[in-house]
Amino acid sequence: MASEHGKFKYLAVFDFDSTLIDAEIINELAEIAGVGAIVSKMTLQTVSGEIPFDEALHQRCELLEGVSVQDCMLLGDRIKPMANTASTLEFLKSHGFYIAIASASLNPVAARAASKRDFSAVDQFIFNHLRVANGKLTGDVDVRVADKGQIVFKLQQELGIPKERTMTVGDGSNDLAMFAESGLSIAFNAKEIAKKAATKSVEGKDVSKIVPVVEEWLARKT
Repeated sequence: MASEHGKFKYLAVFDFDSTLIDAEIINELAEIAGVGAIVSKMTLQTVSGEIPFDEALHQRCELLEGVSVQDCMLLGDRIKPMANTASTLEFLKSHGFYIAIASASLNPVAARAASKRDFSAVDQFIFNHLRVANGKLTGDVDVRVADKGQIVFKLQQELGIPKERTMTVGDGSNDLAMFAESGLSIAFNAKEIAKKAATKSVEGKDVSKIVPVVEEWLARKT
C-alpha cells in the first residue's frame, strides 16, 4: 500500500459505533451477557466524558466473559450501518480521501459488521480486540485504539497528508483527541462534549448530512 500513498490528497478518520453504525457494540454484547443496564450506563458516562475511558473499557469488557464467538458473529450480522453510509464514503473516495475507521469498538463483532459492502470504500480499520479462548470471550481486551489523536497523527505521517487536509468524524469524548489533529472535525449524532469541541455539528442518523459540510470545506482548499 505504501506505493499508493501518493494518490491520496486528503485523510478522513471516522469513529464507528453510533457514527457509522446505529449501535454501541459493547452495549449489544452486554445484553447478550445479561449485564446490559450496567454496561450501557457506563458507556454513556464514558462517551460523555464523566469517567476515564481506559478504566471503563476494561471494566465493561470483564463483564462480557463467556459470550460465545458464534453470538459475536450473529450480532455483527445484525448491526446496521447508518443511513447513506456507503454513498458518503464513496463521495469521499471520489475526492481523493484515504478513509480510516479508528474506533474503540470491539472485534470480532466490529470486524464482522465492517465486512458489509457499505464499508467497501474504507482503506483501514483499527479496532480494539476482545480475547477469545475455547470459543468464548475471556473478558480481556487488547487495546489498539486509546489515543485517537496519536492514530490520526501516525496516519498523517505515513500518508504525507497534513493536518489541514484531515477531517475527522465522531460522537463522544474519546474523539476529542482526533478532532484536535484535524482541519475539519464533525460531531455527528453526538454527545454535547463532542459538539462543543468540533468545527461543525450534524444531527440525525443520516451520514450524508455531512457531505455539504465537507463540500464547503473542500471548496476552500481549491
